[in-house]
Amino acid sequence: MTAVNLIEPGPIFAGPLAQAAELFPDHPNSATAAALCGPGIEATTIALRCTEDGGPHVIRASFAMPGQTIETEVRFGNGPHPVAQAIIAALERRGGWLRYG
Repeated sequence: MTAVNLIEPGPIFAGPLAQAAELFPDHPNSATAAALCGPGIEATTIALRCTEDGGPHVIRASFAMPGQTIETEVRFGNGPHPVAQAIIAALERRGGWLRYG
């Protein structure tokens, strides 16, 4: 599948993660992080869907290996972007050495 008009809700891409990163560089960040921790970028596939305006940010992941499949779903409502939240949380955990002003 190739890229289509992002205005319409529905599937917009399915295929190799490396190709998705080229076509949609702002979207596959969670899949890229999972791929780097797991099977690698070249062994990872991704499906991207466009949701309707105001729809939740949803990340669904499936990891298949012989004899076992692991599936997860994380759903974010209207609020801060989950990647921004993760970065802020990581910085807060690092603590005292980071100062502003």
